This record gives sequence, C-alpha cells and structure tokens, in this order.
Amino acid sequence: MNLPLIVPPRKFVKADLEISNWDSIKIYFDDLTTRIINSKEDYLKWLSDKSELETVLSENLAWRYIRMTCDTENKSLTEAYTFFITEIQPQIAPYANELNKLFLSSPFLSELNDSNYDNAIKIAKRNIELYREENIPLIAEMQQLEQQYGTICGAMTIEHEGNELTLQQAAKHLKIKIVRCAKRFTKKLQHED
Repeated sequence: MNLPLIVPPRKFVKADLEISNWDSIKIYFDDLTTRIINSKEDYLKWLSDKSELETVLSENLAWRYIRMTCDTENKSLTEAYTFFITEIQPQIAPYANELNKLFLSSPFLSELNDSNYDNAIKIAKRNIELYREENIPLIAEMQQLEQQYGTICGAMTIEHEGNELTLQQAAKHLKIKIVRCAKRFTKKLQHED
C-alpha cells in the first residue's frame, strides 16, 4: 500500500527555490540573524522559519546525494553534490552556529514549556560547543572524500554466472546462498538425530 506523500506548504522559503549559488539562500540566513523578536509568538515563528530552512537545505543535499549515487557515471550529478558540500555548506556553518546562539540566548526560550524542545536545545548546545571555524574546510574535504569513496564503491561490479552484478546485488545473491546452505545443513543435522 502506497501512502501519499503530504508535503506541508512552505511559509518562509520560496517553494520554487533553486540553490544555484550562495546568494540564493543567504537572504534567508540574513533574515533569521537580523530579525527582531519581541514576543513569544515572534520567537515561535522564528523557530518555525529556522526549522523550515534547515529542512529545505537538508532535503536538497539529500536529493543531490541520492541522485549522484544512483547514477555514478553522471558527472553533472556529482558536480551538483560537490558544489553543495564545497560552496554552500561552508557558508552555512557560521550562520548555523549564530542561529544556535540566538536560539539559546533568547529571553523567550524560558517560555517554551513544551518538552518537545528539549532535544533541539541539547543539539544546539552541543553544536555550539563543537563548532570551530577551522574545521569547516576539513569537513568539506572529508565529505568530498566520502563522495569519491561512494562513487568508487557504487561503480564496482563482479561477474557471477555470466551476469555483471553490483556489490549490492552480489550481496543479495550471497545471502540467498547462505540461507539455502543453512537450511540444507539444518536438515542434515535433523536426519542424523
């Protein structure tokens, strides 16, 4: 049974946003870092907008990664993913740190009596504690190396019984053979008793 995917309408980030350069998303970070918050309602709206932006960016990166790993020979998909991790994410990191600080330093934080915010508060504190500007290029480099590793692994194949199989297909084949072998072994043990 396929359930329909229900995507709530965006209220902060444009629905047709195309992340083609840093400037296409910088305006959202600028808005969040400079917005005046005078009430709990303003603060909740700010949190909602921050969450929406983070979701849009995470989803965009995830789709770039999925598309790239599904078609490891398509250079434009690899370039789109690499662009995001080398040009966009390093720009996001300082803003994300600033937004975490704004989130935790707001006088309206104490008015959030809902335990649903406990995890977000812990994550923000941990991210501030771990943030180091000098790590930004290292993280980008690490992600590039992970991407290269994924491309190499995704392109690996073996030949089995005249068919070329990806490693994932070969693993499935191997699992089936192991299960069959275990069943035969179990039957032999049962007959010996």
